[in-house]
Amino acid sequence: MPATAHLVLSGREAPDVPLARREATGEVIRITDEDLAFTAAEVRALARRLGRDERIAEPLHGWPAMVRLSLAAGAAAPWQYAREEVLGRVSDPQRLELAALAALGTGTAREVAEVTEVTGDPVSLDNLARRVPLVAVLDDGRYRAHDLWADALPRIMSGQDEQLLLERAAAVLAGRGDLARAGRLACQARNWRLLGDLAVDLVQTTLSTLPRAIAGTWLGAIPPPAAGMPEFILLRAAVLHAGDFKDPRIDPLLDRAWQGMLDRRDHRGAAAVLGQAMITAHSRADMARLAVVAEWGDRLDGPVSPVVTLLRHNVAAMRAEGGGDPEAALAEFAQAPVHEVPRALALSVWRFHFHCLNMCGRGREAAELADRTLAEAGDDLVRLSGAMARWFDGDPSDLGRLRRQGLAAIAARALPSTGAGVQARGRAPAAGTTMTTARERFVAMALAAVMGASCGEEARFPSLPCGDPADYDNARDALLACAAQAAVAVARGAEPAARQAYARHVARWPVEDRFAERHLRRFL
Repeated sequence: MPATAHLVLSGREAPDVPLARREATGEVIRITDEDLAFTAAEVRALARRLGRDERIAEPLHGWPAMVRLSLAAGAAAPWQYAREEVLGRVSDPQRLELAALAALGTGTAREVAEVTEVTGDPVSLDNLARRVPLVAVLDDGRYRAHDLWADALPRIMSGQDEQLLLERAAAVLAGRGDLARAGRLACQARNWRLLGDLAVDLVQTTLSTLPRAIAGTWLGAIPPPAAGMPEFILLRAAVLHAGDFKDPRIDPLLDRAWQGMLDRRDHRGAAAVLGQAMITAHSRADMARLAVVAEWGDRLDGPVSPVVTLLRHNVAAMRAEGGGDPEAALAEFAQAPVHEVPRALALSVWRFHFHCLNMCGRGREAAELADRTLAEAGDDLVRLSGAMARWFDGDPSDLGRLRRQGLAAIAARALPSTGAGVQARGRAPAAGTTMTTARERFVAMALAAVMGASCGEEARFPSLPCGDPADYDNARDALLACAAQAAVAVARGAEPAARQAYARHVARWPVEDRFAERHLRRFL
């Protein structure tokens, strides 16, 4: 072909043509249905030209032909077209497969079969992708249905059939870890029992890193009669913890959720409450509350699951660490069945194990543990745990990486645009920083200040990065705030101010207190 020629291949699936070499040299441009869809601005422009309300086209996700039809002939016209020109030309089993795939968003033939409850011959979605617009095969072999078909579900199925299909799809999504979409389907089906189960999963698999936007959406969807279910009481407590771990409403909510789970003999739900109560009490360094939570674990009768066993050992480890004996905490971790529980729960225990190794001055072991267990974590800062442990242990080999990756990540989540430090007492910072909990942001800020000062980046921090250390009511958090303050002061040449900060800390939290002494030792 001449150098000026262009070849256009069009179809509902990728052509069986060898293109890899040309793609590698930048000679191939792929234009997908997402590229062809109208943008919001284009929909507005077309609506203005036709003198119609652009909101008519909102459910159509930019599909050009359907948008044009809705604006020209009314909101019902696109769905009538879909019934006559698309759905009317496929078989009943294929319509059911389309509904299942639309509910899943993306899925395999096996997952679609689970949702449709088809037995016998395996489901084949290739023909569906050929015959139905906006159904495609992805590069990994899964299939995807455009969100427009999800909105069309009520027009594909009867109300009862749709509800049952949504519930089965939510179960499949939950099984593969997509709790956000599963919860959306449960809300759509108004199945509050299912949403409650998902709420328990959400709390248990995101201990200390709850996705507040998802949880808030679910809580906003439930009707008042369902709000008293212990699952949603637990979820409310978890949302409060994520915003302010010292909120006085948290413990009473957890007490109610715990009793509700016990009354129903729901050990799975009770384990989730136990885990959240454990995290909340430890975030406050509240030893009295940890003692209460430890007793909860002993009240669960019947067969004890690995999750409950793990949580019992973790509570015992927290109490030992809070008593200034991190070595005893390590003994608890040695007995915990960490490899028998969901990875998300194991991750939270590994992080605390890592902390206790550092408390014991065993930084090299902490780094090795982090490299084995935390290097693939979803959180960018957690993935840097091994590098941080080596740095604290006197090994500067990863300092460049910490400076490049760690400070950028911390700045994105913990440094407010105003330059003010994280507020003391765990109060939530500016709205919008909802990706991590208040506790996570506080610790990130403290470590960032120490790290940044060591890297010559102290100008990015205020003189009190974590607020006034005097505002904290426990030695651990007061020390983190003090260390952040002192590190920034030293980097700015104000060593007397750093000495005074530590002197005030030791006067308030004397080294005779084992808990205070062990935390102080980390930064000296």
